[in-house]
Amino acid sequence: MDTPEGIGGLISFLDHVQGFDENDLRKLTEFYRKGIQCVFLRDPLFLIQKLYQATAIDVDLAENVKEIVERSGAGEAADRLFDELLRTGGDSMRSLWKVLYCEQKVLMESPRGVPNEEDSLRWWRGDLKGLLHHMVSEGPSILKEMWLSEEGPELCPEMEELRKVHRAAVLSEEAVTGEPPTPCSQAECQAAPLPPGPPAQHFVGLTMVVGHRSREQTENELAATAQRHAMLMDRDAGRQRVQVEAGTLFRRVYGPGRECGPPRVALVSGGAGMGKSVLLQHLMRQWALGEAFRNFAFVLLFQFRHLNGQGELSLHQLIARWYPHLAGSLAALLSSPETLLMMFDGLDESRIFPELHDDIRSISPDQKMAAVQLAWEVMAQNLVPGCSVLMTSRPEALKTLGKGPPSCRYLELLGFLAPERRMYFRRFFDDDHSARVAFRLLEENEHVYAFSFNPAFCRIACTVLRDSLRKSGGAHQSFGKTLSQLYARYILDILSRHCAPSQGTAEELAKIGQLAFQGLCNRALLFTQEEVLAHGLEPTRFLTGFLSEILEREVRADGETLYSFAHLTLQEFLGALSFFLGRTGEPRLGQALERLEADSSGRFQMLARFLSGITSPLCHHALHRTLASPFPSEVSARVKRWLRERALTRRSEKISFLNTLHCLFECQDRALAREALAPLRRLDLAGLALSDHDCQVLAYVVGCCLSMEGLVLSNTALNGERMEKLGPALHKVRIVWLSDNNLGERGTQVLTEALRDRDWQLQELVLMATGLTDDRCQDLLHALGPQDMLTHLSLGRNQLTDRSIPALRGVTERCRKLGTIWLNNNKFSANGSRHLRSLSALRPGLNIFT
Repeated sequence: MDTPEGIGGLISFLDHVQGFDENDLRKLTEFYRKGIQCVFLRDPLFLIQKLYQATAIDVDLAENVKEIVERSGAGEAADRLFDELLRTGGDSMRSLWKVLYCEQKVLMESPRGVPNEEDSLRWWRGDLKGLLHHMVSEGPSILKEMWLSEEGPELCPEMEELRKVHRAAVLSEEAVTGEPPTPCSQAECQAAPLPPGPPAQHFVGLTMVVGHRSREQTENELAATAQRHAMLMDRDAGRQRVQVEAGTLFRRVYGPGRECGPPRVALVSGGAGMGKSVLLQHLMRQWALGEAFRNFAFVLLFQFRHLNGQGELSLHQLIARWYPHLAGSLAALLSSPETLLMMFDGLDESRIFPELHDDIRSISPDQKMAAVQLAWEVMAQNLVPGCSVLMTSRPEALKTLGKGPPSCRYLELLGFLAPERRMYFRRFFDDDHSARVAFRLLEENEHVYAFSFNPAFCRIACTVLRDSLRKSGGAHQSFGKTLSQLYARYILDILSRHCAPSQGTAEELAKIGQLAFQGLCNRALLFTQEEVLAHGLEPTRFLTGFLSEILEREVRADGETLYSFAHLTLQEFLGALSFFLGRTGEPRLGQALERLEADSSGRFQMLARFLSGITSPLCHHALHRTLASPFPSEVSARVKRWLRERALTRRSEKISFLNTLHCLFECQDRALAREALAPLRRLDLAGLALSDHDCQVLAYVVGCCLSMEGLVLSNTALNGERMEKLGPALHKVRIVWLSDNNLGERGTQVLTEALRDRDWQLQELVLMATGLTDDRCQDLLHALGPQDMLTHLSLGRNQLTDRSIPALRGVTERCRKLGTIWLNNNKFSANGSRHLRSLSALRPGLNIFT
């Protein structure tokens, strides 16, 4: 038997497993859950049989899990099986480990799972041996780390008392935000109450995945995260997701594609409005309540936006300034760095980005430097080496870190899944009925729903829906089809609460929009009072009136006043709106469009969509009526002319071209879409991972055209749901390439229904590597009636057998112009392949390749 090195034989391995009591074995089995589930996915029926034979599961559970495999897939079956094994107890878990050991040679063969699970399995080809070895060699250490996470470090009485004082201070409103608190005496801190405050009550769980997007940013933050969110939710990526559970970020990880010990540094990236600051505040409060990070005796939170203006000071001075109750015990606190967690929020808001060096330097906590520099040195483990660091940032700023600090774990914050979105709505609305009605309206608008993973965006959508339901007396009302219409409604609702339509309102919006656009150009989310004054805005107006709901005002500890928009997308919408207000809009627009054309980072993608969307009749008339200000027709005409030109010039740059299609969707001008795409022979988006709302946009623009020669969507992550979005527009296209997509039964059915449309002048259909089985293929081929135009059919790299031969023969007889059929790399027998090739003799010009 091929045994893992260092484990010895079966008896030695089983003795090792037997050495763990039931509680410890359950913890270890749960720790390796992702890895064992991936082994299960390789050959679920084989492992079910072996577990039954080893009496790890009974016959009822075995049959139940088999049914789940057939009905819902191996992923759901793995969850059911694992939950039951953990519930049953020690003997079942020991039998599981015995089966994994004894059958490792079979389970280490090439995966035989379903095609769309191969990504999560790739690392596990041949590495079950590594999992078993890791369990033997590292199991005791893992259990020790788990114990520390549950019980916490032992402290002397003085430090234990100081921790109580610090927890009380953290739970005060000031300290939990990461801002310098107002000074208080130790007695006052001790007397502070410990209730579960707003963050603990209102925090809604977020989703993180291990890793981050290290490539250069070529898409807008919100659009790029929407893409990634859809892809990770679509694959069997649930086994790769790491849910935000307080206390787990600094534990070691062992799973598909990764194996690492507890990190010293965790970097959490996420776009604007994704909840990074709220996450850290929530985690700090959870620590203070004893519900998270128990392995840390002290947790400190700082924000880069407040560190920027602090000048030079030492780490001792910094901590004393933020947490004065710790000032007298800093030497003791820093002497046990392994029990200290320092959290820094908003790396992207730092005004300086020092370079991280490979060499480790020893820096004294008394050495003075810029406050931001202190944060960098702590992260680099040059200052207080051995302490843990949790830092948040927008993705773009991570490039300043180079290869990053030592012992670093990268995580990406992806926001809300569907259940968390529902929970957010329930907490936002006053009653459950309104929450259900509002959420149903959101779901019906798929284009807007696609972005509701972002908590700040979700708040804007909730605000619009709440105002709409109040005005309509609870009646169901749509808030528009596009993002531009949503944001127009948001601005108009704010205005209706504060002022009557006037030219002055439009002028103030124009000024604030110009400030917003300047910030976008300078990558700025924060604005000083001087910048606000330079745009002719009176700061006192931000205390009351409609501007108080658009710009948020914050006074720093050093007295400087900063302003920021409620969300980056609001800044982008107002930046776009500024070109439609006032006399300077059109002259400025030319320069702005040049900037958009020159940009390769993708950060102006949402601005371009909003520019396009404001020209739509619904947005245009609503804004014009409420603002009592004429919208220059020249601006709309210039934007539409730019879109027509961009559709031609950017067709080879696929990400940019896809954004142009989104712009055409925002316009809601069918004649413009038809005119912009008419010169193109085909739309080629091959290789881009398309999301549900991408496919909705694609169906819209193709549907606007009278006809289209070709649609190339090979390797675009199409599935059944996305095919349903595309289905209504397919009959407009003569050449369709859908290769390298796992269409599944649902996607194939959509295509089959489309083929029954006798008006579809289909010439070429390419379905290589789409998961076609005999049954699906026969239905699809039977739908191909007498087609006068079909000349090329490609079904290679699928799972077709001799059962499909009669249907293939029928197609060659009905489709008289069919000249080429590709059937290579299927599962035909030798006789079947010869029979298929012989069909070429049915008529001249017919070629069949097997």
